[in-house]
Amino acid sequence: MSRRHISQREAHRLEKSLDELRAERNSERRAWAREYPGGTHLGTITWLSGRMEAAQMLGHAIVAVQTNDGKTELFALPVSKR
Repeated sequence: MSRRHISQREAHRLEKSLDELRAERNSERRAWAREYPGGTHLGTITWLSGRMEAAQMLGHAIVAVQTNDGKTELFALPVSKR
């Protein structure tokens, strides 16, 4: 695999962009906490993270529902704009 070297200027620009994305993600998490006060983290799902991230970027909440046959279904629902 070939490695590409980047300038310090580009590295700083990328670091700033990453910091902005992290701040945005933290802001979203705080918003979810307001939408679902007292919520508890139950676990982490990585294999659907791309779909879930896309749904959240479109302004949807992810809701998990346990079915009678023991499966978990995930739904993307629009968040109310109160």
